[in-house]
Amino acid sequence: AGDGPGLALLAEPVCAAMRVEIPPVNYWPAVSAALTERGMLLISDEVLTGVGRTGDWLAGKAFGLAPDLVVLAKGLSGGYAPLGAVMVSARVAAIFEEEAFEHGFTFGGHPSGCAAALETLKIIDEENLYANAARQGLRLRAGLERVTGKFDGFGSVAGLGLLCSIATAIHGEEKTALRAAFLSSGLIAHVEEGAVMFGPALSATDGEIDELAQRFEAGLKAFAGGGHG
Repeated sequence: AGDGPGLALLAEPVCAAMRVEIPPVNYWPAVSAALTERGMLLISDEVLTGVGRTGDWLAGKAFGLAPDLVVLAKGLSGGYAPLGAVMVSARVAAIFEEEAFEHGFTFGGHPSGCAAALETLKIIDEENLYANAARQGLRLRAGLERVTGKFDGFGSVAGLGLLCSIATAIHGEEKTALRAAFLSSGLIAHVEEGAVMFGPALSATDGEIDELAQRFEAGLKAFAGGGHG
């Protein structure tokens, strides 16, 4: 506020709103140093990228991030019940030791959401799904890269773990046609302006990842056969 530098920076460690953008290796160290110099907090938005999606508990770990606050949701309960959470560092927690932060929601801490989250975290840990997401992410990107090289209008594949996107030259009404082509091949894909995004289940198997790539190729063939691309 005012002329000061601000109180905090809120950002995703990996941009994943419209397409996946992996920051350069020197990006987060430089940002973290700048925030420390200015006495500002770092709030890491891991709603989409956290809880194993990128092959680790938090996506920020891949960049050595030590945020003051972390925001979680989505995968925290495996999609079975709505739940969000905020984790804070010891430095932030200490501020509230003398004066509690009293705030609540009508459905805050709902038993069904918490039960779903506890079971989700248990399964992720027992089945080592962090490692599976990292391994299957490599397989997914390799498979998609083999396919995109066969078609015009589709470019680089970017991702971390089981979160990835393919750059495209598809815009406007062609997005609707591309979605329909994917559906005709039995594939549900998130088609954005200039990108196609995928986020398979953390438990995905080799066969399922290979089938995704096959259906992706079938969808692109259907799209091209319809006079597009």
